[in-house]
Amino acid sequence: MMDWKKALFGGQIIIGLALALTPWLFGFSGDTVPAWIAWSSGAVMALSGVAALAWFTFAASWVALVAGVWSIVAPWLLDFSALTAAMWSQVAAGALMAISAAAVLWAEYQPRKTAQA
Repeated sequence: MMDWKKALFGGQIIIGLALALTPWLFGFSGDTVPAWIAWSSGAVMALSGVAALAWFTFAASWVALVAGVWSIVAPWLLDFSALTAAMWSQVAAGALMAISAAAVLWAEYQPRKTAQA
């Protein structure tokens, strides 16, 4: 596995853990829906990074992409976009996760170069 992919997967773990901590850091842990979405999305993001490091790169990257997109749209679908801290933490973590997962998937789908003799 390439070093830049390992760095992205490590970043995904950090993004997931950071999102899981945001309800306490930004003071919305008392708001049930945004707090649980942050905790659950953060856990899925972190676990997908761990799974990708454990050689489940392809499947884990799809899970990370879906989790990232979900985090971006969740504030509006679940109607907590008025809570600014909860909304922006979800959108920022989701965007970073989706971009990193898309980069890995893009690299996986590129044709392999073979040596020409």
